[in-house]
Amino acid sequence: MRKQQSLPTGSGAVYDIHKMKKQLSLPVSNSEIAAQQAKFQSRKKGDADFITAYELLPEPNPDVELVFFHGLQVDDSIRQYAFWRTWKMKNSEDCWPETLLPEMLTDRSKPPIKARVLSISYEGRMKLMENEDDGDRVDDDVLIAQDLINRLILDSDLKVGQTKGVPVFLVGHDLGGILIKRFVMTLEAQMIGTIVEEEKRKIRSFLENLKSVFFYATPHSGSPAIEKMASQIDEEEANDMLQLMKVLSTETSRINAKFQQYRRGDTHSKVSRFTSHALHAAYETNEGGFSHSVVVPEGSARCDVDSFYSVSANHFGVCQAEGTFSTTVRLLSDRIKQEVWTAKGVRAW
Repeated sequence: MRKQQSLPTGSGAVYDIHKMKKQLSLPVSNSEIAAQQAKFQSRKKGDADFITAYELLPEPNPDVELVFFHGLQVDDSIRQYAFWRTWKMKNSEDCWPETLLPEMLTDRSKPPIKARVLSISYEGRMKLMENEDDGDRVDDDVLIAQDLINRLILDSDLKVGQTKGVPVFLVGHDLGGILIKRFVMTLEAQMIGTIVEEEKRKIRSFLENLKSVFFYATPHSGSPAIEKMASQIDEEEANDMLQLMKVLSTETSRINAKFQQYRRGDTHSKVSRFTSHALHAAYETNEGGFSHSVVVPEGSARCDVDSFYSVSANHFGVCQAEGTFSTTVRLLSDRIKQEVWTAKGVRAW
């Protein structure tokens, strides 16, 4: 665990979305990025209306299932890479959920833990293309959540969370964390409202297997830096989900309250339905259009979590692992081991 740090407020920071685009544009000709992209494209599990699921780490008989959600993206030039490149190693293009995580789930005294890892691609661009009309826009978090239910759970292909004793982990970066909350709350509502017994059984199975949610630099109470940057985009071109990133957003507050109420279960219960963990980017961000800014303030990153960690990284680096010692992946792998070994009746430590 990193020590808590006294952080600057970043009130004098400058935000430039045009600079942001220039800094984060990826060289498509880069052979390493192109090779990784081609590999993961071959693992695409089909397109839905609002999302695309990729299997970063296939495993037919997993001990644990993980689903990753990227965050906001600047424009179309980086959108196509976000589902895997958000979670790359700090000094290479290796995607750590595919490479480093399996290594860290191996214990000399216990059988290795087999992980199945999926990642979701969705419309996360801050600014949508000018020629996109309302009929083609897919930046509605409610519709994305419904698509997630259909694709991940109800369809006969992916079937996430359908094996008893196989825990499910959801992992999200900034906006991805808020989408996870919306997804879980939509699941709860559909569980109550559906009259199709088979759908209800699948949703119940997923919710029973959901054991942990990890939030990487998620602004549960909004982000002044992101809100400032969003103000530079014409309203008609702005992603509708930017409303969820506003400071003290009414809709996000409602999502937070319902998520917390569901997670904690019955008021008389001392055990939550699943655990919640937050990783806060403690360092200022000087890339992606941000200048000397802590993109997500500590107070906004803290919201109904069982554990909170300040990581020595900026808003983007918090998702990038350096090695087996990295807090970015160590906290997640430790929690996976604890949940899997508990499910198998093995002493954790």
